[in-house]
Amino acid sequence: MTMQTELPRSPLARWLSFAWLLLAGLAIVQLYGPALIVMVERWIREEQYNFAFMLPLLAAYRFHVTRHRLVPVGPPSVTLVGTILLVALVLEIVGLASSIFYLQHLSLLALLLALAVYRYGTRNLRVLFPVFLFLLFAIPLPYVLESALTWRLQGLSAAIGRNLIAAFGIPVFLDGNILELSQHRLQVAEACSGLNYLYPLIGLGVVLATFAPHKSPSSRIVIVLSAVPIAILMNGLRIGIAGILVERYGKAAEQGLQHYFQGWVVFLISLALMALLVRLLPDRTPGKSSSADESPATPATPARGAGRGTLAAMTLVLLAILLAFQAFRTQSSIPPERESFDTFPPRIAGWRVIPSRLVPDLVGGLAADDTLAASLIDGRQDSVSLFIAYYDHQESGRSPHSPKVCMPGGGWEIMDTRRIRVNANGRPQPVNRVRIVKGNDTLLVYYWYYGRGKWLANEWRMKWELFRDAMLGQPTNNSLVRLSTLVPPGDPADADRTLQRALRDLAPLLPRYLD
Repeated sequence: MTMQTELPRSPLARWLSFAWLLLAGLAIVQLYGPALIVMVERWIREEQYNFAFMLPLLAAYRFHVTRHRLVPVGPPSVTLVGTILLVALVLEIVGLASSIFYLQHLSLLALLLALAVYRYGTRNLRVLFPVFLFLLFAIPLPYVLESALTWRLQGLSAAIGRNLIAAFGIPVFLDGNILELSQHRLQVAEACSGLNYLYPLIGLGVVLATFAPHKSPSSRIVIVLSAVPIAILMNGLRIGIAGILVERYGKAAEQGLQHYFQGWVVFLISLALMALLVRLLPDRTPGKSSSADESPATPATPARGAGRGTLAAMTLVLLAILLAFQAFRTQSSIPPERESFDTFPPRIAGWRVIPSRLVPDLVGGLAADDTLAASLIDGRQDSVSLFIAYYDHQESGRSPHSPKVCMPGGGWEIMDTRRIRVNANGRPQPVNRVRIVKGNDTLLVYYWYYGRGKWLANEWRMKWELFRDAMLGQPTNNSLVRLSTLVPPGDPADADRTLQRALRDLAPLLPRYLD
C-alpha cells in the first residue's frame, strides 16, 4: 500500500485551523447548548432514560477499541458531507421553529456524522455505525410520542395481565387501564406501562449486539428487536402476578418495597432472556467476516486535499445561517397586544368565576407569560376548573405541552382519550377529551390549543402551525386551555354536558385574552 506523505503545515495554516475549530465550537455551543441541557435533565428526571448516561461513554469506548480498523482515506466527498450538513441545518431550523428538542438533538447527531465523514471518509462508516447508534438511543423521545407510546403499552400490558389473572380462575374485568377484581381495583399506572423497561432494554440490546462481533448481522438485528416483545410480555406478566397477589393477600401485597422489588426482578429477568438469546442465535458463518472486523495493517491517516477548505467554509456558513435564524426569531417574536388575565370578568354568562392560586413551582415549570386558574360555578352548583397558560412567543422549552404528559405527575391515571368536536363561536371546534382516575375519583378533562386565531386539538398540527408562522416571521403566541370536572357516579354523560356548556360560554372571551 502506498503511504501518503503529509507536507509540513505552515504557521498560518495551523492558526487558521485552530480559528476554524474555535469558531465552529462556539457556534455549536450557542446553538445546541440549551437542547443538550434539556436532554441531560430528562436523563436525570425520567426513570426510563437513567441508563442513557452510560451510552456516550460506551460510544467513546467503542470508538477507542475499534479505531485500529479505520482504513486510510483520501480527500472527503464535498457533496456527501455538504448533504449531511444540509440535513443538520434543516433539522435544527425546524426544531427551533417548532420548539421540538428531539429534532435539535438529531441535528447535532447529523452534524457529528458530517464531521466523521469529513475526517474518516465513507469507507469507515461501517466501523463507526455502532458509535452513532449508541448516541441515537441516548436521545429522549418527544413528549407527545412518549405519551402516545405509554398509553398503548399500558393497554397491551393490562390485557396480558388480565388474561393471566383469568387463567388462574380469578374473575377480572378490564376497564380502560383498571383491572376490576372481585374485591379490589388495580390501576395499571404509567410507571407500569413497560416503557421503563422497553427503552433501556432496546439500549442494552444495542450494547449486546455491538459487543458480539461473532454473531451474524441478522442475529444482531434480532437481539435489538427482541427487546420489544420481551418488555411487553414480561411487564404484562408482572401486572398479572400483582393482580393475583392482591386478590389473594390484599392491597398490601402490591405496595411499597415489594412493588419496587417486583419491577427490578422483572427487568433483570428480561435482561437475562436477552443474554440467553445472544447465546442461542447463530454465529457468523465460518470464513466470513465483515470488513468492519478486519484489522488493516496501515492505521487511518486522513489525507488533506482539495475539498477540505471548501467543507470548512461550508460548515461555518451553515452555522452562521443557523445563528442568523436564531437571532431573526428573537427579533420577529413581537407578541400582539392582549388583555391581561387580571381583567378577567368575575362572571361568564351564568357562571361565577372564583380565582384559584397556582403553586409557585408549577408556575415556574410552565414558563408561561400569563396564567389563569379559576373555578366556574353556576346556579346549579356545577363546578368546572379552568386553567389557561398563555405564551406571548414560543421557543425551545417555552411552549404549551399536552396535559397528558403532566397529569400522571399528580397521581392521575389516563383511562381513555379521544378527540371530539364541540359547537363554539358558531362552528364545531376540535377538543381533546380525556378521562382520568385517582383512587375513587374520576375526572373528565377537555383541552385544546388557541392562539393567532387558530383553535387546534392535534399536538402535531399545533407544532406545524407554529413552524410555519415562525418561518414566515409572524407572531408565535399560543395558549393551552383546559376545562375539567368531576364525573358524578350516577350519570357520567352529565360531566360532558357541563363541560360543553362551560366551553360554549368561555369561547367568546378567548380572542380578547389570547389573540
